[in-house]
Amino acid sequence: MTESVSERIRVEAPVDRCWSVATDFADYPQWVRDIREASVFERDPEGRGVAVEFRAAAFGKSIRYVLAYEFDRAPDAFSWSLASGDELLRRLDGSYRFEPQGSGTRVHYELAVDLGADRKSTRLNFSHVSESRM
Repeated sequence: MTESVSERIRVEAPVDRCWSVATDFADYPQWVRDIREASVFERDPEGRGVAVEFRAAAFGKSIRYVLAYEFDRAPDAFSWSLASGDELLRRLDGSYRFEPQGSGTRVHYELAVDLGADRKSTRLNFSHVSESRM
């Protein structure tokens, strides 16, 4: 069963700073709860990570997955989808969108997760986004 979350927060930082933090995948273990490792193993011609492998803590286990990133709406937004992963994950798709708002940025975050029929609710939340990082 797919569970989805859609959140918005206002960050006291300009859009380019929010973009920089959100696309610095190697730094995710420093601010995204439950991400233990992140490795970019494919980049586009502009140097952005388009294939990123993550190791995360989930349900008392360590899981690995690869996300494929799309930057066709850069620098206003980017999205990702699950390219491969442990059998626990069936879907892990999402996006960030950045909207200037006064001296700050409105950050829009969407995520859809399917952990398979045998798992209980993922209880998705937006707590991994740290305003202090942006």
